[in-house]
Amino acid sequence: MKQTQKLNSSDFTEFRHLWTIFKLGELILQGGKNPRLGRLEKTKSWQDQMGKYLALYILYTDYDDNHAGRASLKELIYEKTQLPVPAAITGLSWYPLKFYKGDVDTLMQRLRFRGERFLNIKERMVVLYDGSFEYLKEPPITWYSCNAESFTGLWLPRTVSVSLVTKIYPVVIY
Repeated sequence: MKQTQKLNSSDFTEFRHLWTIFKLGELILQGGKNPRLGRLEKTKSWQDQMGKYLALYILYTDYDDNHAGRASLKELIYEKTQLPVPAAITGLSWYPLKFYKGDVDTLMQRLRFRGERFLNIKERMVVLYDGSFEYLKEPPITWYSCNAESFTGLWLPRTVSVSLVTKIYPVVIY
């Protein structure tokens, strides 16, 4: 236990001691350019054909086009791929918020601002079309003329036969 505490106090861990840094109910962070915050629901240590892993069951807030609410995900941390040797805790895909190197209050404000911004734009729609076209008619002979001034109208070579409206929503974590 002393070795584990010494390793964790230096912000490093190894796979066999990984379970000691995760506490149930604790806030955990997925770092990177767009960080996500979740709450650790449970952990499970297991082994499959790819080797030993620690499964993290994470609760977070999500939006599904109709309702905002709780969602869950399962993140696997494999020994052979992510922790073959002792490594930095912040290098894990998800890690406890207490190991975050920056200012936690600034991070929380950033995530709160991102969530509020999303709520303000969630009703905006992007109109996309992905379908067939049909020719209206052949172009007039003046279309092929070298003298562009002789063509007075606007000729559209193709037109959309059907339109499709799609909503696009980014995922926001509170």
